[in-house]
Amino acid sequence: MAWVKIPADHHPLFVAAVPKDPRVTTVKMFGGIAAKVNGQMFAGLFAKSFIVKLDDADREAALALDGAEPFDPMGNGRVMSSTVLMPEETFGEDAELRSWLRRALDHTLKLPAKPVTPKETPVAAKPAANLAMKPAANLVVKPAANLVVKPAANLVVKPAAANLVMKPAANLVMKPAANLVMKPAANLVMKPAAKPAAKPAPKRLVAKPAPKKPVAKPAPKKKR
Repeated sequence: MAWVKIPADHHPLFVAAVPKDPRVTTVKMFGGIAAKVNGQMFAGLFAKSFIVKLDDADREAALALDGAEPFDPMGNGRVMSSTVLMPEETFGEDAELRSWLRRALDHTLKLPAKPVTPKETPVAAKPAANLAMKPAANLVVKPAANLVVKPAANLVVKPAAANLVMKPAANLVMKPAANLVMKPAANLVMKPAAKPAAKPAPKRLVAKPAPKKPVAKPAPKKKR
C-alpha cells in the first residue's frame, strides 16, 4: 500500500490504549509509535490505523473484518508474519482498539524474548513533571536604580591658569664652579706635530735659443 503519514493526534490515543503493563515499552517506528514487550513488537501505528501481531485464531478473526489486510509495510508483497493492518474504523472505537491491543500483548508474551534496545521507553515511565527545575526567582538581579550616576554638575574643572604655579628664578640654586675639579694638563702628553718634508720647488723651464739661420756666402768673383 502507498505510504500515508500518521496523523499526529493518533499518537496520544494509541499510547492511552496500550495495556498498562510494566513489561511494555514504546518506541518510535514508521513515523509513529510501536508497543513492545520482551523486545518483541506487538502493536503500532501505521498510516491512519494500527497494526497488531496475533495468533492464528485472532488473525483469522481480524482479517475477516472489512478493510483489514496482512501487513505489507513496503507494499512489495513481503508481509510481516502474524501481523495484521486493522481497518481505520477500528482505531476510532476505543473499546475495539484496547481489545485488539490486549490480544496482541497476550500472544506476544508467549514468544521468545529479544534484547531490549536503550531507545525503548516504558509505558509506566515517570512524567516530565517529575523533572524539577529551579525557578528563575533564585536568580537575583539588582535593579538599575541601584546604579547611581552623578550628574555632570559635580565635575569641577579649575581654570588652567589658576592651577599653574610658577616658582621664581631665585629658587634655582647654581653651584659654584669651584666644585668642578680639573685634572692638571701634565697628565695630558702632547706629541709635537711632525713637520712635513718640504717638497723641492719645481724646476723652471729654460727656453732654448732659436737656431741661427745660416748666412749665405757671397758668390766668388769671376776672373777677367
